[in-house]
Amino acid sequence: MPTRVTMMLKDDASYNKYKGEVLSGGGQMIHDYEGLLGFTADLPEQLFSELQSTSSVTGGDILSFEPDSVVTIQNQ
Repeated sequence: MPTRVTMMLKDDASYNKYKGEVLSGGGQMIHDYEGLLGFTADLPEQLFSELQSTSSVTGGDILSFEPDSVVTIQNQ
């Protein structure tokens, strides 16, 4: 089952690199935030694990790697 994540990258080169990796690794782009150097994508579990290990915590180019969620500003 794919995992939907939002990724924010350090720079243009990182953005293009990881967008390419997501697409070539079987992921599907959901939202593209090119101007903000990020995107939301559905990732296969294998790719999710690989990308998670390259987060900025381990010195990679990924600034933020978070599960996608719904955010509201009003009580429902």
